[in-house]
Parts: sequence; C-alpha cells; structure tokens
Amino acid sequence: MFRHRLADGEGNLGFSRQDIPQDVNNPARLPLKRKRNDEAEVIPRRVSAGGEKGIVPGHPDILQNVDGMVLDCKEQYDEVEIMYRRVLAGREKTLGPDHPNTLQSANNLAGMLSAQGRYDEAEVLCQGILAGREKTLGPDHLDTLRSAGNLAEVLFNQRRYDEAEILRRSILASSEKEKTLGPDHLNTLQSAGDLAGVLFDQRRYDEAEILCRSTLVSSEKSLGPDHPDTLWNANSLGVMLGHKKEFNEAELMLRRALTGREKTLGPDHVDTLQSVENLAWVLQGKKINGRAGTTQRYTAEGSQRLLQLGDPNTIPDLVATGGKLHSQKVKAHAKHRREIASGPHYPDILPSTNNTAAPQLDQSRHQEAEVTSRDLSRDIKNTKWLVDPLTLNSMNALGEELLDLRRYHEAEAVFRPALAGREKYLGANHPATLTSIDNLGRSLHHQRKYEEAESILRSAKVRREKTLGPDNLDTILSAHGLAVTLLDQKKYQEAEIVYRHALRGMEKVLGPDHPFTLDTTSVLSEALLDLKKYSEAEVMCRRALAGREKMLGLVHRDSLLCANNLGAALSNQKKHQEAEAMYHRALMGTEKTFGLDHRDTLMCTYNLARALHKQRKYHEAERMHSRALAGQERVLGPGHAHTIRTIINLGAVLCDQKKYDEAKIMYQRAFSEGEKALGPGHRMTLKSANCLAMLLQAQESRALGQAS
Repeated sequence: MFRHRLADGEGNLGFSRQDIPQDVNNPARLPLKRKRNDEAEVIPRRVSAGGEKGIVPGHPDILQNVDGMVLDCKEQYDEVEIMYRRVLAGREKTLGPDHPNTLQSANNLAGMLSAQGRYDEAEVLCQGILAGREKTLGPDHLDTLRSAGNLAEVLFNQRRYDEAEILRRSILASSEKEKTLGPDHLNTLQSAGDLAGVLFDQRRYDEAEILCRSTLVSSEKSLGPDHPDTLWNANSLGVMLGHKKEFNEAELMLRRALTGREKTLGPDHVDTLQSVENLAWVLQGKKINGRAGTTQRYTAEGSQRLLQLGDPNTIPDLVATGGKLHSQKVKAHAKHRREIASGPHYPDILPSTNNTAAPQLDQSRHQEAEVTSRDLSRDIKNTKWLVDPLTLNSMNALGEELLDLRRYHEAEAVFRPALAGREKYLGANHPATLTSIDNLGRSLHHQRKYEEAESILRSAKVRREKTLGPDNLDTILSAHGLAVTLLDQKKYQEAEIVYRHALRGMEKVLGPDHPFTLDTTSVLSEALLDLKKYSEAEVMCRRALAGREKMLGLVHRDSLLCANNLGAALSNQKKHQEAEAMYHRALMGTEKTFGLDHRDTLMCTYNLARALHKQRKYHEAERMHSRALAGQERVLGPGHAHTIRTIINLGAVLCDQKKYDEAKIMYQRAFSEGEKALGPGHRMTLKSANCLAMLLQAQESRALGQAS
C-alpha cells in the first residue's frame, strides 16, 4: 500500500532499469508498448544473434541488446536469469565490476531473483550494487539511494523489519538534504511512504500515521491536491486511520482520495477501485452496512468491466478484500484457523478464529458477492489470457473471494487451473505458484478432503524449505497451515511437532509478541490439550494470554479465547479454583463484547458451571447451567449436541443436590431429544441413557433399602 514505484519508472521486477535503450535504439520497444510480446522478444534475439556473428559475443552493444530482451514480460524466469547472468558476466569482463552498466545488469538480475522469492541471493547482489554505487557515485547520489531502497525492499520481504527500517530511515535522511533532493522532492516523499509501510507492518500505527500526515501535507504543497501521489498518500492515511479505528477521519480521507481518483484517473482505474474497496471496509467498521454494500457493488462492477475490456494488466487482485495492507500470503494462513461454528476438538476449548481486518459479509451482501464471483469466474474462463500471469493472479484472487463466501467447491475449481497455469508459466517453485498450492490446500481442507489437503500442503512446505530455507517466514507459515490440517485429522503428535517448529521460527523471525506468534502459541496450546498434556498446555496458554492482553487488550476475542482455554488446562489439573477465576474472567469479557446469547458467551457460561460443580458449589452451578441451557436452546436449538450435554450436566448437579425427580426429568429429556435429533447411537444419546439408568437403579436400591 505504501511502497511506490520510482518517478522515472521502475522495471517489471520492482528494480530500476535505467540503461534499457530508447525506442530509436531498440526496435523491440514499439511492439512491446502495443502488447506484442512475442514480436518484441524476437527482435532483440535477431539483433543479438547478428551482432555476435559480425562483432564479438562480449561487445557492450551486443550485451545491451541481450539485456533489453523482454522475456521477463512473459515471466520466463529461467531463461531470463540465464540472459541476465550472461550480460553481467560479459560486462564485468569488458567494462569492470563498478561500471554503471555492470551495476545495472546486477540490479536487473537481483530484481529477477527477488521476483522468484530468492531473497537471499538477491540480497547479496543488492549489497554489492549498493557498495559499488557508494564507491563510484557517493552515498547521496540518486542511483545509490535507489540501490539502498532495493536492498531495503529485499530485507522487508524477508520480514527483517528492523534492518529494513534502519535503511529506510537512512534513505529518507539523505533524500531530505537540500544538496540531494530536498524534503519536498517526489522521491523524498516516496521514501517517507516506504518507511511508513515498514512501520505499519510492525503495527507501529502512531509513528506511521505521523509520517503519512507529513507526507500528505508536503505532496499537496509540491505536487498539488489532485496529483496521483497526493491521492495515494490520502488513501494510505485513510487506511492507517481505519486500522486505528478512527473511522470518521478515515472515511473523510478515503472519500477525498476516491473523489480525486475518479476525477483524475477515471472511475474504472485500478487505484480508484482500490479506494472504493477501502472506503467500503471503513464503512463496514462504522456498521453503515447499506453504504458499504453500495461501494462494494461498485467495485465489483468496475472489476468486471475491466475484465471484459480485455486488458489483463488492469485486473490483478481487484477481487481481493480491500482495506488490508497485509500480504495475501499472510491472509491465506490466517484463514487456516478453525471457526467456532465448526465445533471445537476439545469440548471446553474456544477454537482460534480468523481475525482479518474486514468484517464478515451480511446475508444480503453475501448473496450479491456470490453472483458477482460467478460472473467474474465466467468472464475469466471466456477470455484468451489464461496463459497471462496477471490473469492467473485475478483467478487466484477470485478463488480467495469464493473462499471468503465459503463456496469451497467453486474455489477449488478456480484454484486448480490457476495452479496449473502458474506451474507451467512461472515454474513449480515460484512464490506465486506456492501461494496457489496453499490456496488449493485450503479449499480442500474446508471441504474436509483432509488427505489430499495434507499432501498438497506438505508439497508447499517442502518446496519452500528447499528454495527459501526452513527459517523463512513463508516456510514457517506453510508449516502452520499443514499443522492445522494434521490437527483436524486428529494427528495430534505430528501436529504438535510441526506447531513447535513453526513457533520457534516465528519467535526468531517476528518476535514473541507478534500476532502470528501469539496465534501459533494459542493453537499449540489447543493441540496440547487434545493430547492431554495439560501442564504444557497451561504454560502455552499463559504465554498467549499475556501477549494478547498486552497487544490487543483484555476484552479482545483472542484474549478471551486464551483465558477460557487456560481455564480448561487448569481444570484438567484439578486446579478448580484458578479455573473458576479464568472462566469467570472470560465470561465477563464475552458478555461485554458479544452479548448474552453469543456462542462464545454460552461456552464460557457452561465451562464456569462445570468448574463450580467440581468445587461442590451446587447452587451456583445449577444457576449457571440453567442459564447456559436457556441460551443454547435459543441459539443452537434443543437437539444440538451442546444443548443436550448441558441438560445432562444440569441433571448431574440436581442429582448431587438429591433433587432426584428433577434430575430424572433432565436425563429423560436429554435422551428423548438426543435420540430424535442425533440418533440412538450418538455418544450424547448413549450418555444420557446411561445416566438415566444409573439414576433409576440408585432410586430402586434406595427404595429396597427403605423397605427392608
């Protein structure tokens, strides 16, 4: 969101390419501008081949023609890498390692490696380029600053935020010098935006907001209120304020950005549509659902028009939910977390939930989005660009939207051709290909096709370990996704091993208090509870609770989840008094945050009743069970397994108070409802039958004893 291309135009790979010849010197540029990539590729090949025949293979003019090939437009990475390495070797030999053209060739190769996610190799090259340009041009030269920016981007992509921040601050300080660019220069403003992006991804929103505001003021002064960069800064500030829940000012900023972009860029421009999506997200945050629905429909219609117009360069990622500055990779793995509606593995555990910035769709917008997704899917299938990487990006984004709609079978149908296309045209180990593998695995997981999902997610993890290394964040997130699938297959021991590996990696790369680290800690605690390793689960629950309360506050759902699960760990170690305190704390928070009839509130009520019962606080336990039962009957229905479980436990509390007739009624009711709704062989039906039989037998024994 905050990272910009440089003013004079960076290459397709995100790195500046200054020495590509102009149209008059490179006849390939004209077909390229007209999207005739095949012809644009052939021309430099012929020039290169003829030049090598007439001159010498290492002549600088021949190397310039090879360097100008547009194979990267078709994402033919293997061949592009060979060409770039050939150019670099030739220029190092003929021009020397510090010649500007040699450094530019190294820059092009670094961009290619970065585009493939090979950040370690790209980093080495970027460090060499920066050192070379500092030596020949000086530390404050514009090209040197660009090289520093490229290195910072590589560090950022490796989640090495501290190092990236140091470098970004250095770039900004050099750019602000009057002898270099000055505080109001376009590149200086872009450097400030890049630094804000690094701060944002560390959730240092206050610092990032200060930078965004100053950048906006400066861009208004030097560029004008309707300049695309000014509008970009306004949009970025709006999103920043939205993440701070300052929705009123966020709405003003995003409306300003939207109005300016509609005027300057047009209603169907990708930046305009992004502003629409971001505004919809903020309006949802304000719970103005009708207005949010209108803006999101507008975005979907604009995306569809662009798709039908047939320019694949305009359509990537438009289907993705707006208002987020996180990568799609992070979004994908956050969605692996289990939802409360599916039911927990361990009966007293509130499972982790997806905590993305955008709220759930309401029913009417859910239906509208479903229709839009189907139309987009049809249009994509009817286009001729299925081999174009950008179209594959849009197919992947559509699949993610279908996942959001829980249309898992349709999402799978979109992800499979997207994966096949990316494997064919980008390669099996390209980051985008691995993202497609993850997404296909998610769609299968949600359809409970666990074995196939496990196989696919293992493949992604192995490929990332091979190409990125075991400590790369993307590799760690792959491990996290695999662990979720293992957990849902009740492969608890292997899931524990994978979760522990993921947790160690996240603590190392992100730190102990990062949201992803805390999430993994929490889910690991659930796995340990499933394995009945209660003391270890307690340790993990306490760590997760302390971190989440610090980062999110006492009444955030994730904090309440940890408090509840800590209560479960304590209860199973017979630390009932401490468990009662945790359950009570979780209940007070869920009541305040979600209301009396929310599922989380009802689960906490049930758990607190159980803790009270185990301490023989029968009167309080009866009251809490009765309350839980009334809510579950309203929310879940009388035949739900959780409702019947509560009836059985209420019967047990009554029985312990010697209220045998009332207990008998409860057990009979549980058996009748269970047999009707769940079937005679369900464990709750059988448990209620067993409790009823034991009660009747005890009553008969007491009657016989009294008679004798």
